[in-house]
Amino acid sequence: MDDKVGRRGGFTLIELMIALAVVGILASLALPSYREQVIRARQSEARAALLDDAHFLERWYAEKGTFKQSSTAWPSLPVTGTEFYDIAFTTTAKNTDDGEYQLQASPTPGNSWIGDATLTLDQDGNIKLCKTGDDGKKTCQL
Repeated sequence: MDDKVGRRGGFTLIELMIALAVVGILASLALPSYREQVIRARQSEARAALLDDAHFLERWYAEKGTFKQSSTAWPSLPVTGTEFYDIAFTTTAKNTDDGEYQLQASPTPGNSWIGDATLTLDQDGNIKLCKTGDDGKKTCQL
């Protein structure tokens, strides 16, 4: 007599629990990596927008001989942000000189999951990613 005749097919509760544990472990390993890739993609969008504005400012400088619209005003930027970043001139001392500028892309309010890292671009084309650490120190990388 075959003992499998009366047995139903399927998974036992222990098998399902083990499968769920494996899925949970894999998800906990994959989600932080996925989040980092999404943040990098958003930062790449912001970099492209900064470069569009830099090209505009270079054309402006070629035509006017200065980056500023007047002695105190900047021209309106063609790209003022992306879905996740706001773009504007920084408030640094560099922006007081007619021959220099610095643009900054800051995370938009409500997107705290991106973090507080900002992207800055200067007139020489240097793009830096700057973060403020827990100790309050700002660190930048190219």
